[in-house]
Formats: sequence, C-alpha cells, structure tokens
Amino acid sequence: MFIENDQYKSSSDSLVIDVVETAGYAIIIQGKIKSNEGLASHNKTANFVYQQLTEQRGLLDEDIFYFNYDTNQPGVDAKPSKQAIQQTFTQDIIEKMNFKPANLYIIMVDHGTKEKFYIDPETITSSEFSEWTDTLQDGLTGQAMSQEIVFVLGFCFSGSFIDELSGQNRVVISSSGPDEFSYKGPLDEDNIREGEYFVSEFFKQIVYGKSVKQSFAEAVVLTEKFTAKGFGSINAPPYYDDSDQHPLLDDNADKVGTNDVMISGDEGLFADKIFIGVNPKTHNDIGDVYIKEVAKTIYLGENETATNDLWAEVSDPNQFVSLWIEIKYLAKDYKPVTALSGQIDMDLEKIVYNPAHYENGRYFWKNIGPQFIEPGIYQVFYFAKDRTSKNVSPLVRTYVYKNRAGNRPPKSISGDFTRKQYNNVIQGLAGQLQRFKLLYAISMGTDS
Repeated sequence: MFIENDQYKSSSDSLVIDVVETAGYAIIIQGKIKSNEGLASHNKTANFVYQQLTEQRGLLDEDIFYFNYDTNQPGVDAKPSKQAIQQTFTQDIIEKMNFKPANLYIIMVDHGTKEKFYIDPETITSSEFSEWTDTLQDGLTGQAMSQEIVFVLGFCFSGSFIDELSGQNRVVISSSGPDEFSYKGPLDEDNIREGEYFVSEFFKQIVYGKSVKQSFAEAVVLTEKFTAKGFGSINAPPYYDDSDQHPLLDDNADKVGTNDVMISGDEGLFADKIFIGVNPKTHNDIGDVYIKEVAKTIYLGENETATNDLWAEVSDPNQFVSLWIEIKYLAKDYKPVTALSGQIDMDLEKIVYNPAHYENGRYFWKNIGPQFIEPGIYQVFYFAKDRTSKNVSPLVRTYVYKNRAGNRPPKSISGDFTRKQYNNVIQGLAGQLQRFKLLYAISMGTDS
C-alpha cells in the first residue's frame, strides 16, 4: 500500500479478516468411578482439551463450563454433579448462545458403560443427555437455532450413545464402538498416562486447523494403530481390521456411527464444514515436533532377545524435550483395568533415548535389554514431546518379528499358474459371472 501522489495513484490489497463475537462454547465433563481408577490420567486429558480450546482455538474461559473433580485447577467451574450439568444444558448455555450465537462443543472424558456415563456417586444415561440436548435446541432462538452442536465422547462403550444423541445440526463422535473399551495413551514424562488416546489425538489435529471430519479421520488411524491386537480376522465385520478400538462419527442424523468417514457416503459431509474455534484462515497453525523417520522392520532369530537397531529422526532436534519408545507384544491380550468401566491401560514400559547414542541425525536405543523374549510380532511406538506446546507427537511405529523355534521357511512354489489352468478356472465359472477380472494368480507351496 502507498499514498497517492502526482506520479502514481494509490493502491492497496484487500485483506479479509473474519470477525466473530465468540469462537464458540464448550462443556467439558470429567467422569469418575468409585475406585478413582485413572482419575489422574482423565484429569490430564480433560485439562489438555481445555488448554487447546482456550490457548489454541480462541475460546474464552467464560464461554466454557468445565466440570472437574479438582476445582483448584485453572478454568474449572465446579465438581461434576447431575443437577449442575443438567442446568448447564437446559438453562445456562441457552442464555449464552441466544445472546451471542456460536457453536457448542461437548467433551466427556471417562468413565462409561453401555448407555451410562459415570460421575461418581451419580450416573447420567444417554437418554438423559439426549433429553437435555433436545431442551437446549428447543430453547434457541434466531441465529442460534442454526448453530452446530458437536459431541466428543471419550469413554468406554461411548458408541452406545450415538443412537440417542443423533439429530439435526449435531455431530456425535465416540472414541469407541458400542461394545468396545477405550484405551489410555502413552506414558508422559510426568509418569501419568494420557487418559483418552483418541480424544487427545483428535484435538491435536483440531489445533492444526483441520475440520472435525479431517481431525476425526487422522485420530482414527492413530488409534487403530495403537490398539492393534495382532490376532483376530481382518475379514470380520463390521470394521475388517485387527484393532481393538474403533471411533465412530455420526453427522447425518441416521443414528448410526461410521468408522471410516473417508469412504462413507454422506457421513462426514456436515462435519467437514465445521472448524472448532477460530477459523484456520486467520490463525497461524503451530508446528510441533514430530517423528520424521524410524527404523524399518526388524527380524530377530529364535535365540535373539534384543536389538540395537531401533532409531528415530525428529523434525527439529532443538524442539523436543523428551523422546521415547514403548514396546507392545501383539500376542498379549490386554485386559480392562476394572470390571465396571473397563478402560484398557496397556502399561507399556517407557524407554527414553540415551543422548550418548546419537549418530548422524538419528537417535538410537541401544543396550535396552531383552525386550523381545517371546516369539511373535512386536510394535515399537515412537513418541516425542514438544518443548514449547508440551504436546506429544503422533505415534510412528516399527515392527519387530521374533522367530519361533522350529519354524522353517515355506517350501518353494510348485510351478506356475499356467494359461491352461487359468482357462480351466474361467470355463468352470462360465455362465455364473457376466464380468470378471483376474486379480491374483496363485500357485501352491507348503509351509511347515
């Protein structure tokens, strides 16, 4: 831009700035069971959500109703109680949204069972949440009537809430399927595990300026990697994989959640237009440290129990405050911590890198002891913690295969799949298929 003079006319570029009265409203609820199982971890996740909404997405503290069992923490308004939460849904938030219309985000973090969310000594059912949300929407007027409501349900069996909460102008996200437990995340440097792995990864993507749909899809991929079992059929419906936890999303009011929104029909179209908090066009996305590259697949002999070949490269060596691995044995069946809620804490050992083992831009884990005792498949998860944001990076993994005693390679293939054999197969299918394509040509071998 410059001022007009006798030689030149003035000129300037247009700059579009989104001006909003408020970036949105939120209700954050930390749950609890009588035993207090996982309370510190769930507090960690709830606080993380609050911090991301206020520090990164522009929501104001006065626009967030935060229920947490530790009221001495920043932002916490009250301990969870059924009466207080109901009043927030059916009175307080209605007044705020009618005065300054904006979207509403409702985040709930453990514990749950089918159709129930625990705030010990009370419980709230999915039908009660549905009734309160109906009252909320019925009380909105003017522009507030068209505002979206986004549920992020981070607890075991949270998928069982979808059919009750599904509705117009609503996005319902569950961290797990109707019959599934949810998982805690990695062990942070404070020795407290992330309370809800999916919820944390979802909000990390939100902070990067991605839509609700995009953030959900990214968090699903990471969650399913983290909770892979290594056994069970990948051909089994409805998810066709070997993961133990499947987040779901419903945004078309059909009362059915979808796990893979990237290939679904109209599921996810509505959520793809929603950005939590400030518009990404007016917000500089942060750049947390991340794992760039890790060791390729490692194969161990039947008598080998350790390896010095695990390594990682990070995006910025000056930007991480901690770097570690956690090793998961896929043949192990990880059980719920308690019989009531059943959240799964894999309790994987955290192995921090040794600065002495830095070579040519790579951080190695050497002399870490016998970590691969049993034969089978192991996943090695790599994590880095950002020095500035304190966020833990998305996981990256290496597979380690430990050979079983007596296992021998399969015998050689007995010949090729010939054109004559191919023609015989096609003739056998004649009259049964109108169109066909040969996808695989298979010859037989023997494995002992």
